[in-house]
Amino acid sequence: MLSGMRSLHALAVFALLAAACSDTTPPSWPTTAVLEAEPEATQIRVTWPDPIDDDVLVFAVSVNGEERTRATTSTHTVTVGELEDETAYAVEVVAIDHDDNASAPLTASVVTLDGTPPEWPEGAELTATSPDPKDAEERRVDLAWPIARDATVYRVSREAVEVGRVQVASDQVDAAPLAADTTFEVRAIDAAGNESEPLTIDWGETEQAEREAEEDAVAENGEGEGDGDDERRPPPAGESRLVGLLTAESASGTLEDVLAGGATGGGTMDGTGIRGVGSSDDPN
Repeated sequence: MLSGMRSLHALAVFALLAAACSDTTPPSWPTTAVLEAEPEATQIRVTWPDPIDDDVLVFAVSVNGEERTRATTSTHTVTVGELEDETAYAVEVVAIDHDDNASAPLTASVVTLDGTPPEWPEGAELTATSPDPKDAEERRVDLAWPIARDATVYRVSREAVEVGRVQVASDQVDAAPLAADTTFEVRAIDAAGNESEPLTIDWGETEQAEREAEEDAVAENGEGEGDGDDERRPPPAGESRLVGLLTAESASGTLEDVLAGGATGGGTMDGTGIRGVGSSDDPN
């Protein structure tokens, strides 16, 4: 009996001593402590300083009052994801020690960024023309496109290499050498850095390039035409008259008689052809 009472007494003393030795002081933050929250479109990067307590076990990170993650003392930065873009959030971090004492929260308010890329109007197309002749050593190309929603700048590329950024819906780029398969591309970019789908065009697809190709084909087909085509051409007017006289000779006499007008049924001729027809003895 006495032994049992002694055991209970020992346990009570141990409990009192444990309670007296337990840490009831929560961690605290430096007076200059600031919670940094860097927003993106669908996530926030959260960073905090060291607390004033060397017994901290974990840091609890919450968003809009809901605990989202915990980090060990070796980490002072976490990224909270699965958020909505262009939305306001309240972020807080609490330091918790080994006795489960929690500090006052460090807090920050932040709005996530726009995560929606610019949009082209329906049926949007990129057009390309050149103000320089097709045989120019260095050709420029004028590009034009419609205005994209929310765009603040347009990135222009040639053969997948950026050649410039403009704030208007047109640009002139150096395109030498310019070939049918030379590709131009334009992307719209908004203030948050979101990029649209590209508008693209190959030079060979443009009306100007197709017209120049037709002109080249016609010129190429026209080369090499020579005297062989003369046989298919109609004779000049003078030759036509001579053919008529030769036909008359077969019916009226020799060619000399026809030309002299001496054959019956022949005629006289000046520089314009047969002037009259009839007998050489007929004064009329």
